Amino acid sequence: MIKPIRFILCVVMVCGIVCNTSAQRILSKSEKLKPDWMANRTPKPSNRSFYYTQSTEWGSDIQAAREGSYVNLFSQVRSTITRNRSTTEGLGILDQIVPDNQKDVMITRYQIGRDVVTITAQRVDEYWETFMMADGEVRYEYTGLYAVGYPEYPSPEFDQVGFTYRYGMRGVVRSLIPGYGQLYKGQKGKGAAILAGEVALITGIIFTHQEYDNYRKKIKQTHNIDHIRTYSNKADNYKTARNICIGGAAALYIYNLVDAAVSPGRKRLVTNRKNSSSFAIIPVTNTDYNGVNLSMTF
Repeated sequence: MIKPIRFILCVVMVCGIVCNTSAQRILSKSEKLKPDWMANRTPKPSNRSFYYTQSTEWGSDIQAAREGSYVNLFSQVRSTITRNRSTTEGLGILDQIVPDNQKDVMITRYQIGRDVVTITAQRVDEYWETFMMADGEVRYEYTGLYAVGYPEYPSPEFDQVGFTYRYGMRGVVRSLIPGYGQLYKGQKGKGAAILAGEVALITGIIFTHQEYDNYRKKIKQTHNIDHIRTYSNKADNYKTARNICIGGAAALYIYNLVDAAVSPGRKRLVTNRKNSSSFAIIPVTNTDYNGVNLSMTF
């Protein structure tokens, strides 16, 4: 049998080796929490002319990591172009326009044999972290969210997007299960604490109520005044503790709902979908008719 002290030393040594070989310390982030689109919730496009995709790369600085992300994106685009073609002979890039800021779009023309395919892409959002590596080197991990047009749509209709940190009813509905709304918003510590607190308080309610009932039954089973007084005091104490747990559980549950509605979570993308229908009232005045025409366009 391994002695306790030797076992503890072995565990410490193993942990130290693992930490020394793989330790990475986060120095900074572009956001406090990773955006919603990085949590396996890539947005859905409003039309079929484009799709959303992510591209991640490391670099010695933010610009190098961002440019590496472009390279990975172009590799994805190349795969998309060749997926439905029987031949890729002569595939090459004719020219590219790479953005200098987040509002510009990337336009890439590919030569495939005699055909020229134009791909339009736009950076929608980005997230990066700065790491101190085990060897002391500072590295950037960059992830970009891109809207990319399909090859058959050289001029895709990209969504107009905005961002918010509020979740409103999205968080409230999920927080009907205590803590789930916070977990959904990326507040893992808070969500786990609320869930654990609610479970502990409910457990306290059940335990104290059972003890209260037990002492009430004991009072009915004895005629000894001293015992009755003792059981009565204990029953009152458990009743008070039960009521405190009930109040605490109710207060925590209400806090859970309010917090899920109003507290900021991870950044999420909001799509302002274009309205393709319109309604107009057009006045008409001529020699035959005076009035208005109603016009509706879909």
